[in-house]
Amino acid sequence: MISPTRILQIISFLDLFSIGLVLPQLANRALALGCNHILIGIMGALYSGFQLISGPIAGSLSDIKGRKPILLLSLCVCGIAYLLLGLTSSIAVFFALRSILGLSKQTQLLTNALAPDYVKDGAQQSVAYGRIASLSGIGMSLGPIISGHVMEAYPDSGFTIITSAMGIIFALNFGLVKTLPDVKKKKEDRANSAIASNLMGSIIKSLKQSIGELYKIDWTTYWDVFLVKLIVTLAMGLYFSSFALFLKTEHQVQPKNLGYIVSIQGVFGSLSTYFIGYINAIYSDPANFSRRIFDVFFVLTLSFTCMAAAPNVASFAIILVPFAMSTAISRVLTMEIITTRCKSSNRGTVIGASTSVKSLSGIITPLISGIIIQYLGLIYAFYTAALISSLGIIASFKIESTDVKEKSK
Repeated sequence: MISPTRILQIISFLDLFSIGLVLPQLANRALALGCNHILIGIMGALYSGFQLISGPIAGSLSDIKGRKPILLLSLCVCGIAYLLLGLTSSIAVFFALRSILGLSKQTQLLTNALAPDYVKDGAQQSVAYGRIASLSGIGMSLGPIISGHVMEAYPDSGFTIITSAMGIIFALNFGLVKTLPDVKKKKEDRANSAIASNLMGSIIKSLKQSIGELYKIDWTTYWDVFLVKLIVTLAMGLYFSSFALFLKTEHQVQPKNLGYIVSIQGVFGSLSTYFIGYINAIYSDPANFSRRIFDVFFVLTLSFTCMAAAPNVASFAIILVPFAMSTAISRVLTMEIITTRCKSSNRGTVIGASTSVKSLSGIITPLISGIIIQYLGLIYAFYTAALISSLGIIASFKIESTDVKEKSK
C-alpha cells in the first residue's frame, strides 16, 4: 500500500506537470484568439489577483471544513475549467475561465497543508516538503518540453490536446486524494465544522468563519517570513518575466531550446529540495533559519548579477545551477519556518496567506518588468532583481534577532 506522503508527492508531481504543459502555451493561445499583449498582461494580473484573494480563503476553509474535502473540490473545478479552456474560441470565456482557475487553483497550498497531518515528526516535515517540492519541480520541467513538441506536431489542435490531458490528470489526482486516510479533527476544529441547514447558509457561514480565522492569527509572528517570501517572489517574478526575451535577443536562443533551459533549472532545483535533509545537516543549528536565509539571498544576488553579464548561453546555463538550487531551497525554507511557528488549527490559513504574498508579487512584477524593459533595457531587469534580492540579506539578520520558540508561544 502506498503511504500518504508518497501519494502527496505523486499529486504534486502530476499537478505541476500539468501546469508545465499549459503555462508556456497560454500567451500564444490568447494571441490566436485575438488578444493583444496588453490584454495578455491583464489576464495574467487577473489570475494572480484572484489567487491573492482565494489563497487565505481556501486555506482557512481547509482548517474549518477539512483539507481533504477542499482539495477535492479544487481539483474538480480545475479539471472542468481546463477542459473548457481548450474548447472555447471566445476571448470573454477564456478570460472568465482563467479567473475561475485563479480562484480555485490552490492544489499546492492544500497539499502542503495536508502533509503535516501525515508527518507528525517536525524534523521529518522539512524532508517531506523537500521531496514534494522536488517532484513538483521535475513535473514543471518535463511539462514545457512535452507541450512544445505537441504544439509543433499539432499546431492547430495542440492546445486542445494539452488541456484535455490536463483534465485527465486532475481526474487522476482526484482519485488519489480520495485514497488518502481521513484525519480526525480535534474538538476545537469540530466546533468550527457545524454547517447551516441549507447550502447557501453553509457557504455564507463558511466564508464568515474563514474571515474570522484570518483575524485570529497573530500576524506579528509571521511578518518577517512574509517579507522574505515577498522579496523572493518579486525577484523571481522579474527574472521569469524577462529571461526568455533576454535569451532570445541577447543570445539568439531558439524557442524550442528554451524548454530545455527551463529543464536545467527544474532538475537542479528538484535535486536540491529532494536532498534538503542533507543540506540542512551542513548547518550546525538547522533551527537557526537566519543563516540559511542569508546564504540563499547571497547566492541569488550573485546569480542575477552574473546572468546579466553572461557572455554566452553556456555561461548562463552554468549560472542557472546555483540559482536553481537557492530558489528551490528558499521555497522549502519559508514553508518550514511557517509550519514551525504555527499551530495545526490555523496552518492552512497561514499557508494560504503566504501563497497570497506570491500572488501579490505576480500582479506587481509584470508592471515593474515592463517599465524597466521599455525604458532601460532587458539587462536592467536582472540588475533590479539582484537589488531586490539583496534586501533579503538584510532581512535575514532581522529573523536572527527574533527567537523562533518565542514567536511560537
